[in-house]
Amino acid sequence: MAVMTRIRNRMHFVLWSLLFLFVLSMAIGGLVGGANIIDQLLGRISPADAIGIVNDKIIDPDQYNNAVSMQIEQLRLQGETVDEPMLSRIRSDVWNSMVEDILVNEAIEEIGIIVTDDEILFHLENNPPPDIRRIFETDGQFDMAKYQQALNNPAAMDWSAVENWMRTFYLPRYKFQQYLNATLSIEPNDIMERYILENIKYTFEGIQVTAASREEFVTDPTDDEIEDEYKKTIDDYERDESREMRYVLWPKMPSASDTQSVLNFAEEIQSKLNEGADFAALADLYSEDPGNKVTPDSGRGGTLGWFGAGQMVKQFEDAAFGAKPGDVVSPVISQFGCHIIKVHDTRTKDGNKEVKASHILLKIEMGPSTSDEIRRKATLFAYDAQDYGFDAALDTHSVNAGRATGIRETSQFVSGIGPIRNAVRFAFDAEVGDISPVLEVDRQFAVAMLDSVVEAGRIPISDVNERLANRLRKSKASDLAEALAYEIRARIDGGESINDLIEEYETEKVQRVEKQTKKLNENLFTVGRSNFVNGALMSAKEGDFLGPLKTGHGYAVLRALGSSKVDSADYRLKEDAIFRQIYFEKQNSLYPQWIQSARENAEIVDNRKYYF
Repeated sequence: MAVMTRIRNRMHFVLWSLLFLFVLSMAIGGLVGGANIIDQLLGRISPADAIGIVNDKIIDPDQYNNAVSMQIEQLRLQGETVDEPMLSRIRSDVWNSMVEDILVNEAIEEIGIIVTDDEILFHLENNPPPDIRRIFETDGQFDMAKYQQALNNPAAMDWSAVENWMRTFYLPRYKFQQYLNATLSIEPNDIMERYILENIKYTFEGIQVTAASREEFVTDPTDDEIEDEYKKTIDDYERDESREMRYVLWPKMPSASDTQSVLNFAEEIQSKLNEGADFAALADLYSEDPGNKVTPDSGRGGTLGWFGAGQMVKQFEDAAFGAKPGDVVSPVISQFGCHIIKVHDTRTKDGNKEVKASHILLKIEMGPSTSDEIRRKATLFAYDAQDYGFDAALDTHSVNAGRATGIRETSQFVSGIGPIRNAVRFAFDAEVGDISPVLEVDRQFAVAMLDSVVEAGRIPISDVNERLANRLRKSKASDLAEALAYEIRARIDGGESINDLIEEYETEKVQRVEKQTKKLNENLFTVGRSNFVNGALMSAKEGDFLGPLKTGHGYAVLRALGSSKVDSADYRLKEDAIFRQIYFEKQNSLYPQWIQSARENAEIVDNRKYYF
């Protein structure tokens, strides 16, 4: 019975995860068609009725919000604090999951994948999903005996949710992944090429001309060249409508009274220790060091083990190393808060002193009254900015303003402030000159003024002139490096030696590629990593001159000096392992590549900007 009780307790958390996936799959399953993309684009479908549309499937706002709420609740059950940045990530993850599931469901329907009762039974008995396996672990490993005990005793737990999840979510996707895997092909040449890269050593030497060495010979691009480059890349400079804001920040910082309150509490704990209380018990009860918690109900007694100089922040280290075994030092203030430190022992190891200690960490955080006072300052500024103007309020309140540019309607992040979606909504709902209410993020309050609206259109060439000029300079330097490399190769073909050419071109700053023997999956000295170099060396005969070959730094001319030979016995020994390695690499990238392609080819309307 104790085993089944532990399973039920663990099942409680895992079922939240399965329930989220099940509700998500039911929500996606309920996204029946009927919505025409043209209707949405022409405004005939209100964003109030669809937080998004994928092909002809509507994502219902209530279903989306329910899925977000379930994610939040699951995290809270696990002891997580859901702040604004995390909330933004949850919303994004749920959106991506819903879009992905619609695309996968469409593919599953098109292929004709179905799930039978026999398949569910087979997988439950022989191939339980990873999420189910985690429920039945002993010492971190799946325990088949424990699993079979629960499986053979259906009354011990409710399997209906698991069955529904497997039928509607897990197995259709499992079979779809198998369908994708069937498209994988690995040729014998793929295996041999990987073997060569990882096992065969090549010896070579040569000369490299870097693009950086040519920069001093580059002439500044002309206006006509810049204009031509701008026209060639004109699509890169299309921009959506954006907003610019000025803002003032009030950081959320604990006050002197907040600090004193923590120090007073530290004194109370010190008093209990003086009266004989157990340090470890108090650490488990009061310490706010996340590393002390093993489970919500047990801790490590504040132990830090042995540590040497440089492993702790200075204030902590000075206090610990200055104490004797048995001493309790308090209070010690660091960037992490207030520490109560107990030194258990000291030793010298390899000539360096080490300390064994435990601590109780009390975080110094902003209290409610401090938060109210900071918010009050921000509110007074907002009132004055509305009544007398933003610049006048800056002067009156003796504060400085920052500026955020490039704010898009779909932005989640405002430069200088952080992830603050309500500031973005303000920017797109306001008129130029409007003052925002007090906006709150995790670490600060903010008041903003909409400064300007940048209309959608094309970035003018004047705004990207220097960027284009730098691009052209780098391109010209690369062309000069290539030209010099071809000149060197021509002289080598004419009978001149590499050493003589390196001496002659010393003022040109060419680099000697020292003679070296390396595997091609290693970083090659001077040259770095280059597929062009790898391919040339693999095809070369001893004594061949190669190149110019493009490298990460410029162009190289190399001489192949030989290579080790393929050991057929060794190849046969490693062939299967290499096949599996390549297969798993391709398998791991197959599904993400399919999703990316499906998204690129789908008609997706994202209305989240109207909600958050």
